[in-house]
Amino acid sequence: MRKRPQQVLNIDPPDVLTFKGPFNDVVTCELNLENPTTRPVCFKVKTTAPKQYCVRPNSGILDPGSHISVSIMLQPCDGLPEIDSVKHKFMVQSAFAPSGESSLDAIWKKVQPSELMDSKLLVIFKTSDECPHPEAEPISSPLNVNKTHSSDLKLREVLMELESERQKRKEVDSHAEELQKQVMSLKNRIEDLADMPHSNEHSPEYSPTAFHMVMLFLAALLIGLIFGKLF
Repeated sequence: MRKRPQQVLNIDPPDVLTFKGPFNDVVTCELNLENPTTRPVCFKVKTTAPKQYCVRPNSGILDPGSHISVSIMLQPCDGLPEIDSVKHKFMVQSAFAPSGESSLDAIWKKVQPSELMDSKLLVIFKTSDECPHPEAEPISSPLNVNKTHSSDLKLREVLMELESERQKRKEVDSHAEELQKQVMSLKNRIEDLADMPHSNEHSPEYSPTAFHMVMLFLAALLIGLIFGKLF
């Protein structure tokens, strides 16, 4: 038996026609055909269940490089089990149109069986439950709203406390810097006094040890002031 030629039409979808419910109304599936060749191609769309489908157009001629969308309409039915009990199939049959012939009836009469190109498609039915649904946004309950509001208030309070502590630390740093400048100024003055000649050089009031004690006292005072500001 001679093998039939390979299908030249581009068929989309190529293998399966999917009909999505509900099926209490007409359900349409589009079948796209394209002729990529340089010759006219005639086609037919057949089904094993002609009473349950309406195909428009069910036949025609595709010029070179042209395409067509075929609407396959499943007629309303009572439910999925009834239509699923029968294995529905479709077939796209095509052939190169003889030159100089424009009548479809005449073309199909002239075409030899060995010139026919067939493509079979299965049918799948999907209920509305099987079709993907967009995820619904969660509805905020009053309890969730109150919790969110309470969390926002707490966050605001924490941020305010942090800002207050930041300002306090900035003030402490400023005071510490000012005190450090004063200590350095006093230290310089004490060193200047220590270098000056005095009439009573051996007086305990002006001895180097006394100067050092004054400096230590000022340093301790500075440290105490800084720690007092911090804590």
